[in-house]
Amino acid sequence: MDVFKIMNSKHHVQRLNGRKSYLKPKIENILYPSKECARKRWLDAALFAYVKSNDLNNACAIIDLGASPNARNEFSWTALILASANGYYDIAKLLIDKGADVNAQSIGGVTSLMVSSLWRHFKVVELLVNNGANVNAREHAFGLNVMMFAIGGLSNPIMSYLSEHGARL
Repeated sequence: MDVFKIMNSKHHVQRLNGRKSYLKPKIENILYPSKECARKRWLDAALFAYVKSNDLNNACAIIDLGASPNARNEFSWTALILASANGYYDIAKLLIDKGADVNAQSIGGVTSLMVSSLWRHFKVVELLVNNGANVNAREHAFGLNVMMFAIGGLSNPIMSYLSEHGARL
C-alpha cells in the first residue's frame, strides 16, 4: 500500500478525526512505499559503503544487483563525487563505466572534478576530463569554478592540465 493511498483513504481520515479505524498502516509502508523501493535504498546505501571503503569487487557486484551509479547520499553527493574526493581511481572508473554522470552536481553545485582537483588526485582528474567532465563548471554558493578548486589545492600539474583542456578562471 503506498503512502498516497493511506493518506487519502476514508479510514485514515476517520482515524485522524478521533474515530477508531481498522486501517493501521505499517510503518514500513509509510517509510518505504514498496518493497522494491526499500531494496533500492538498501542497494544504494551499500554502494556508498563500498565506495567509502574502496572495495572495488563489492561495488561492482552491488551495481550489478541494481544499485544506481548516480545514487546520492544524505549530503546529495553522488558515489562518483565521493570516489573522486578520496582519489579512488578504480572505483571512479567503474562508476563511469556503469553510467555515472561525470557532471552531476551536489545540492551546492560541487562536482567530481572540483573535489578531485582540490584534493590533488591527478589520475582522477584526467579520468573525469577524458570522460567529458565540464572543466568550467561552477558551484552555487560562491561561484567558484573548477580552476579555483585546483588553485585551492595548490596543484600546478592539475592547473596546467585543466588549462590545456579549456578551463578558465
